[in-house]
Amino acid sequence: MENEYYIGKLVWGESKKLPITSWAFSQIKSAVQIQMEALYIEQKYDFIVQNYIEFEETLLRAGLQDMILSGQEIQWFHVNRALFDRRIMNLLTTVRSYDDSLEQHFSKIFDHDKSKFSQAKAAFSLEYDARLGYRTICKLRNFIQHQGFPVHGSSYQFRWLEDEGVRKGKSRNTVDPYLCPEELRKGDFNRGVLAELEAVGASVDLKTLVRDFLEGFSIAHHKTREILQEKLETAEATIVEMVNYYRSEFGDSKNLLSGLAAISRDDEGNKVDEIFIGQGSNTHRAHLVKKNGSLKNISVSYVSSEIVENTYPRRQSADQYD
Repeated sequence: MENEYYIGKLVWGESKKLPITSWAFSQIKSAVQIQMEALYIEQKYDFIVQNYIEFEETLLRAGLQDMILSGQEIQWFHVNRALFDRRIMNLLTTVRSYDDSLEQHFSKIFDHDKSKFSQAKAAFSLEYDARLGYRTICKLRNFIQHQGFPVHGSSYQFRWLEDEGVRKGKSRNTVDPYLCPEELRKGDFNRGVLAELEAVGASVDLKTLVRDFLEGFSIAHHKTREILQEKLETAEATIVEMVNYYRSEFGDSKNLLSGLAAISRDDEGNKVDEIFIGQGSNTHRAHLVKKNGSLKNISVSYVSSEIVENTYPRRQSADQYD
């Protein structure tokens, strides 16, 4: 006998069943998988962005401490440098996870059609070719996996700001971790990229490289969103149609989606497959897409706590009292 297919609620005491065809079941299963795989991609991109934020936060905190608590023992600088290493290595680890799994996610979303992944891969290759920061970070990831660390030193800068040679009465404090091409040459670092770095100088600012990389990676990731858009819209339409079908038979309720699933059982009533069809994964993916907008100007942007006269805030805080 054929398996039984229906939509029901996997909740204690619920017995309502809405029969569906095996084809409808397969469509629901495919739609849910598409949404989950797209969520996995978006989550990994979110991990990359969050690790980048932690890297920048660490630099800002170190700069603030150096400004307020100057004259620290040498050990303090060693601890900070190790923390910069860790932040960059965390970033590179999540980038590697994204890169290594993207083809697998695309394969499941597009049913092994490799043409769509080729489009996504081309977007990342374009940024790789266009940006020294992108090329360096990719090769640095391979380098530190087997050999050294990304940070070869860090510079704590204090400068009085000037306007046409006249001091403005303000000072700037920065922390600049850097890598040294000479150190990379001692190991098995890509010689082509190494030559480009050597042309920059004896030390190369890691902030510049990381920001250039992230800007390019963000642009390429937004291309993957465009490629996935049509599939995601179709998947959502499939699930909404099934939910509305169930709603039309059994009415609406606050907890309609709680435990709602497409279910398959054999002729003896044993479970063959169960696919939850709530929209939690798709809602969370949409949240991450909105949260992680374009970073195409990150390489030319910076955060400052300086007091700027005659300007108005971009956003007005809501913590004021009447």
